[in-house]
Amino acid sequence: MEKTKLLIDTDIGDDIDDLFALYFALRKNIEIVGVTTVFKDTVQRAKMVKKLFNEFGQGYENVPVYAGYGTPLNGMGGDKEKLCQYTPEIDGFSPDNNSEEEAIDFIIDACEKYGKQLTVVAIGPFTNIAKAIQKKPDVFHNVNFVIMGGAFFRQYADWNVMCDVESAKIMFDNVPTLECLGADVTHKLDIGQEERNKILAYKNSGMNSAGRYVSEIFGIFTNYNRPIYLHDPLAVYFPINREICSMERARVEVVTEGIMRGITFNIDAYNKSYMNPYCKDCGNKNRISVAKDVKKREFTDLFISVFDD
Repeated sequence: MEKTKLLIDTDIGDDIDDLFALYFALRKNIEIVGVTTVFKDTVQRAKMVKKLFNEFGQGYENVPVYAGYGTPLNGMGGDKEKLCQYTPEIDGFSPDNNSEEEAIDFIIDACEKYGKQLTVVAIGPFTNIAKAIQKKPDVFHNVNFVIMGGAFFRQYADWNVMCDVESAKIMFDNVPTLECLGADVTHKLDIGQEERNKILAYKNSGMNSAGRYVSEIFGIFTNYNRPIYLHDPLAVYFPINREICSMERARVEVVTEGIMRGITFNIDAYNKSYMNPYCKDCGNKNRISVAKDVKKREFTDLFISVFDD
């Protein structure tokens, strides 16, 4: 059986779960054909990926890493002032491209090269994804596509959508194979003090240096006293084992204006849509797959096990 190939689009460097997700993929020997970075200082983000992959080795140091678009489609919110708040400056590594557009071309080329063998996993704002669709509208029609983003059964504006709402709408409207792991589900994947202590202790391990690097960055992150959720690790694992989540088909509309801007509105959960004049064209929207629940204990134990040795 051929291994699932992943192309990961990430905003690694702010919240810790992107770094967790990539390390989890490395430890699970998942085939990664490339990584693109998105939102604000994408070069710094790419350096972080490069460092992790080089520390881990085993061929992952050869995985292409491209710095994508840092500025959202509406031209706002792309400043670099507070990027990578948990990440020290990284020297000695550079992305494999010289322009943002090269990252978009890389995404398109990978989709054309691998087709159904490829799963695009988008775990950051969706600017690069929208740019690829604008350049080649059917680019994602023949690949698998998983995102961490949105919220579908408890409706609120998720970070990945809110950072670039216009890009999110383009993606939701143009990727027929979309499988969405919403924040209302991934917020169930919190980890407690025992798990935190295990990851923090890993920096003293004699095992792989990539794991120690993850532990050190996690130590910086814990200084901010924020809750820890395994949002993005679930997204990289889901293509390997879709049984980890229960899914449901739904029509979704990304709200781009007004007080509900950023909401990924679940039309099928709103059973009075026939009374809403703004829903007159809702029947024409395709249904996509959205997560309704996750096997929390099974996944959390699996994730924490990568810090066992």
